[in-house]
Amino acid sequence: MVFSWEPEEGSLIHVVPLALGPCGQGKAEGQAKTRAFRAPAFLGTHWINAFESPDKRYLYCDACVANDPGIMAHWALPTVRSGAQGGKQIETSRIERLTIDLAAEDGSLVEPPRPLVHDQEALGYSFELPAINPRFAGLRYRYVYGACAKRPTNCWNSLAKVDVESGRVLATWHQEGGACWEPVFVPRPTGVEEDDGVVLCAVMQADGKTALILLDGKKFTELARAVMPYGLPNGFHGCFVNS
Repeated sequence: MVFSWEPEEGSLIHVVPLALGPCGQGKAEGQAKTRAFRAPAFLGTHWINAFESPDKRYLYCDACVANDPGIMAHWALPTVRSGAQGGKQIETSRIERLTIDLAAEDGSLVEPPRPLVHDQEALGYSFELPAINPRFAGLRYRYVYGACAKRPTNCWNSLAKVDVESGRVLATWHQEGGACWEPVFVPRPTGVEEDDGVVLCAVMQADGKTALILLDGKKFTELARAVMPYGLPNGFHGCFVNS
């Protein structure tokens, strides 16, 4: 491990307004400045999105949350070489929301993150590498896509579409023997609805070859795939670059 886990220290959350001057100071008198809040210890492995309440009082921060940092050490060579269903099982993680009252005093204690999804079993009790429509970054949103698990498995071998407003898992995609990594949502250039677009994801197939999968953002059904003639070593993160 590259860090130590000391839950007795709790978590420290910094809230940094996007419109700041030098050294984190507000540009104008009365403008919001960097704040710090405390919370019971939690590990936000990947942050999904953050947005304010309509009255600007509350800040909602959504993340993939794990109980401990075991997931950070999961990708040891013996685990990876044991195959998709061999060896150590993938750790659990959940979609949770941290609510911060921006009217509270600097340094105040906030409640721990609360789960957003009701059916954790549908995700295999694991959800990571989240992606949303980039047009909704920093805004109230509804859909998140990510890698999940169909157990038994020692890696993320499925993809899911989740509705964070209703807490429902809307759809999952799975290919036997495959290993999925970070999906990327690409909105339709002329699209208006949040889930109008495609989801791209690199998947290591059971035959050892890597395929780029394209899923419909609404129906979450496969539209196409491009299979490489070789296996591309899996990595965690990716991006889409417009031509």
